[in-house]
Amino acid sequence: MVVFGGQDASTYFKDTWSLKYGSGWSRLSDGADLPAIRGSVVVYDSRRDRLIAIAEAVTQTRAYWMPLGGPYVWTAFPGSIFDVTPSSAVYDSVGDRVLLYGGSDPGETSAYDNLLQLNAATGAWSSGSVSGSGPLLRYGHAMVRDPLRERFLIYGGTEGIGNGPIQTYGWLSPSVWLLTAPYTVGVNAPAPADGVLAFRRAWLAAPDRIAFELAGAAAGPTRVEVYDVAGRRLGRVELPPGDGATRVASLTLAHAPAPGVYIVHARRGTRAASQRMAVLPR
Repeated sequence: MVVFGGQDASTYFKDTWSLKYGSGWSRLSDGADLPAIRGSVVVYDSRRDRLIAIAEAVTQTRAYWMPLGGPYVWTAFPGSIFDVTPSSAVYDSVGDRVLLYGGSDPGETSAYDNLLQLNAATGAWSSGSVSGSGPLLRYGHAMVRDPLRERFLIYGGTEGIGNGPIQTYGWLSPSVWLLTAPYTVGVNAPAPADGVLAFRRAWLAAPDRIAFELAGAAAGPTRVEVYDVAGRRLGRVELPPGDGATRVASLTLAHAPAPGVYIVHARRGTRAASQRMAVLPR
């Protein structure tokens, strides 16, 4: 377990500690390479085995990264956002991004409902669009990622109507909210080698529909089929040639698949690619 930052009654910390079960605590970094910060959150970047911390620094909020394999030195990402005390953040390993939702101003007199995204590869910030009726302005909440259903769960916090002051118009919230977000904002997948046909991902988009992202389909007509482990074909779609390094499409199955393992197979001329996916019981 790795712990970063936090505060006591009067001090904001910026050190990093590691707890190895059975062996005790060890300090990885004292944070001397970080500026004076407050209101920090930290996530684990599983693609690169590193920490990403987001914190207020002077009059702006910035992100920093530190490899967990050493050396234990924090490096600042190039961009920054407006001065916000972050409440919670999550790392999305499929979209390779960090999502930051809500938070407050430094004095906790105004709350926010912004959805911000940090591209973990480039450090660029972007705003995420949210449709539908969502939570009120809030801070102090928790947020986790549900990778099975491609959604994020937001729980609790202090919410309010308008933009403060929170101390007068705010109240503690017991609610749980679900946020479903596409993996398209601020993330550019590396281009495949010329002519290569390869799946980037596949997922159950509806009870009887499988969606997929396929690289190399633009070079010519491509057939995509879905089979169960017994070799029975459950669905097929023909993709015409198109622009772009990758194609996102879907196909409708003969029936909703039962929990189990399925094979998504693509063929373009002499090129072929397969992707296994598991459908789990809900």
